[in-house]
Amino acid sequence: MKDTAYSSSNVLIRVYENNLLTRAHFERMLTADSFEEAVNVLRETPYRNDVDRIKEDKNYDSMFMNELHQTYNEMLNIVPNKELIELFGLRYAYHNMKVLFKEEITDQDLDHLFIPIGRYPISELRQAVRTRESDVLPEEYMNSINEVKTDYEEYHNVQAVDIILDRRYFTHARLLADETGESGVPELIERHIDYNNFSTLVRGIQQNRTRNFMLTILSSSGSIPKADLLELVEKDLNAVAEYYKKTDYRDIVSRAIDKDTGELSTVNVDYETDNAYMEKMREARLESFGPKPVIAYLYAKETEVMNLRLILSGKENGLTADEIRERMRLNYA
Repeated sequence: MKDTAYSSSNVLIRVYENNLLTRAHFERMLTADSFEEAVNVLRETPYRNDVDRIKEDKNYDSMFMNELHQTYNEMLNIVPNKELIELFGLRYAYHNMKVLFKEEITDQDLDHLFIPIGRYPISELRQAVRTRESDVLPEEYMNSINEVKTDYEEYHNVQAVDIILDRRYFTHARLLADETGESGVPELIERHIDYNNFSTLVRGIQQNRTRNFMLTILSSSGSIPKADLLELVEKDLNAVAEYYKKTDYRDIVSRAIDKDTGELSTVNVDYETDNAYMEKMREARLESFGPKPVIAYLYAKETEVMNLRLILSGKENGLTADEIRERMRLNYA
């Protein structure tokens, strides 16, 4: 799609950006003396209508999900390439598929776990999970559903549902990124997969996971060969650090090494990769044409919600401002 096709949507994105919370908002919430005072800061933001309710029931997750739902719906309405918005909301579709499979396997009503974000309605996903058929869902959704159904029918392992769908999500995302036909989008998704593989590898080594287990959860859709990652599984974290120092992610490695142990830690890897991805989004935000400002805005909104959840949860549980701050991710502003 031509870059100029996004001219009108990018103008609207600049307007929406003005409603994103600023660093000053976050700082005032962090230094508030109580949960209630932190919530009061939201009276001057797009979250204002939920303030009184949240102070009563403290159910701020519903507010965040509603905000993200509205954001994705707005993007679907204004962005010319629907596959782009489908791509960045794909993880919610896969979350919902996990819930649907668990409903079917356990015969429970898990409606409260669904997240109403995605290009295709939950009703269509439900029909596909139940019948293995759909006239609406594209092939990759059905491939994921059929792989889970086949595996469960043979092994009856509920835990495999999450493992298979987590891996299939990355495969699907990489294919969908190509299908968008948008320059630079496959590279962004590939980087996202690389970051996830890096974190998964470090966590697996720390937990003494076997090579066979890691084979099932690492994605082969990133830029780093899966065979190389599997070789590292049988080594130690120092070998992982040395390998990644020879890649484009060398700077992340140096910042992710724990000062006390001298080794990589999953907490540091997650923190540094999230911030590095935000830096890429900050660069994308500055482009005048094409789809990247839309992508950057969606990522900014997701990060805003993540930071707000950290602050309110921290305040609710009596954490200090510094304890909360060290868990937060870079602010888009």
